[in-house]
Amino acid sequence: MPMSGQQATLASPFRLGDRAYLAWATVATAYAIAFLQRVSPQSVSLSFMHDFHTDAAGAAMLASSYFWGYTLMQIPAGLLVDRYGVKRVVLLSMAASSIGSAAFALAPSLFDVFIARLVVACGDALVFTALLKLVAQNFSDERFGFMSGISQVSGYLGGVLATTPLAAAVTGFGWRACFIFILALRVSPSGKRLDSAA
Repeated sequence: MPMSGQQATLASPFRLGDRAYLAWATVATAYAIAFLQRVSPQSVSLSFMHDFHTDAAGAAMLASSYFWGYTLMQIPAGLLVDRYGVKRVVLLSMAASSIGSAAFALAPSLFDVFIARLVVACGDALVFTALLKLVAQNFSDERFGFMSGISQVSGYLGGVLATTPLAAAVTGFGWRACFIFILALRVSPSGKRLDSAA
């Protein structure tokens, strides 16, 4: 039975709201994974040093490579989101981060590790800017502060996962297997959930 005009008007915002929250959850999850990647060296450093026969300087290089890529991409991130929109930029981010995660998990040398982490960081640097743009586009001014706040929280949850849970997983399965798993999380189907972010 077709809906009356009034019923359609009442139903439409609800459906739009559902799509907006689903798109937000998808990008927020990508941001949580990005934050996990950012702080993960503290949990993998011992295994990393053992596998590559390096010292604390090598582990520091692992951490610093991420921040070089992240810093270099901050201004381009805003320009890309403004020009191409949230959906395209987030999909580009996920693709770059997935390639970097795979390269990191399979890296045979310290130089390869540095390049892989640089690629991961360049992808991850796009996510938070895209997330804020998504919030600004899809939520009212009255909800912007709240949604921005919980967007930050999603990142910190990723940071929490990068501590004891990741350290336990690295002990049980090895750091390479853990980053293959992170790669699998990144490439899970998400394009349709970003439809409202286009």
